[in-house]
Amino acid sequence: MENKVVIFHQTLIAVLATVLLGILISLGVLLFQTNRELQVLQARQAEYRQTLLEKSANYQARHAYLKKMLTDVDFFEKVVRERLGYSRENEVIFRFPED
Repeated sequence: MENKVVIFHQTLIAVLATVLLGILISLGVLLFQTNRELQVLQARQAEYRQTLLEKSANYQARHAYLKKMLTDVDFFEKVVRERLGYSRENEVIFRFPED
């Protein structure tokens, strides 16, 4: 009878060890997958930060350009003359074809 109890305890310990090993393997796989997802998200975050820096610099440059257009009369006149082809009174503009 005592032999059956020892075999039962050994079997129970083996089953519990197997279940524990299965749980540990499952947790290891889950941890590995979570780590991979974290790496992907961190790479995406780095891309977004780079894009944000580029767009922020672009915004700052455009804002400075607009501010200069609104405050500097000479710059405004220069831009209007270059981009829109405006001229002053009694001024002739020559346009040559660009090759």
